[in-house]
Amino acid sequence: MIISNKIGIATVFYNPNILSIELFKSLADHGYVVAIANNGIGQDDLNLISQHKNIIIVGTGINIGLAKGMNDAINSIFESNFKIEAITLFDQDSKPDTILPELLYKSYNEYYEKLNLACIGPILIDEKISLNKKNKLKTLNEVITIATSGTLISRKNYKKVGPLKDDFFIDCIDHEWCFRARSMGLKVYVDNKIEMKHNMGEDGMDWFGVYKPIYRSPVRHYYIVRNTLVMFRIQYVPMRWKTQEFLKLIRRIIFYVIFSNNRVQTLKNIIQAFSDGLSGKMGVKN
Repeated sequence: MIISNKIGIATVFYNPNILSIELFKSLADHGYVVAIANNGIGQDDLNLISQHKNIIIVGTGINIGLAKGMNDAINSIFESNFKIEAITLFDQDSKPDTILPELLYKSYNEYYEKLNLACIGPILIDEKISLNKKNKLKTLNEVITIATSGTLISRKNYKKVGPLKDDFFIDCIDHEWCFRARSMGLKVYVDNKIEMKHNMGEDGMDWFGVYKPIYRSPVRHYYIVRNTLVMFRIQYVPMRWKTQEFLKLIRRIIFYVIFSNNRVQTLKNIIQAFSDGLSGKMGVKN
């Protein structure tokens, strides 16, 4: 049975490379409806993808952030004439197999009512490392949150839980949505049978035997620190998560300063992030 025409794919393009463009074209060729938020696509590349019958382009090329771009892409699919029942979200640098959305959709439908699923995702394999741990004892693992990329959400649950938080811009949007869904009694699962290659962070390091992704951009440092602090202000975010993330944030700040491609700017951004995060000031960093 062909089910690809029941599944939409949403992504956000910001200066994409040709490999990303070709990958999402191949997903559209497979039969999925692909919505791409144009947060910055060159005109030649835009011409290359906009002619495809299964590709929807939204946005004007202005970088409105991952969260709002993803929401716009999702809504464009659900409001279209295509009879889409679920959306799979991908970052532009993710590398899903063509069949992955169909596998997630089948798994979601199999366990939706039994487990009261909010969403489901694959095991993410960081392409920068060869060894990734996963739980092979269970078909599904209940988790607190999952990454945005690879997540499958039904039309019903997207409407029930609501969109991603636009004013988060980029970081913590996955955590916040999952916690919001869990506060409504829904659950988040990872399917251990399904894997997806994904580029986590701009770089990585071994931290006492555990691989940790690293961001070198001062702008990302701002959003990660600010949005983490804002998460501490949200009532439905569990206290255990807040405590763990506070300890992680201290370590991250040290790493950000050490590995930044502009240490002075990173320090300035972190100071601003604390000021904005503690006061609840959101939106785009000027």
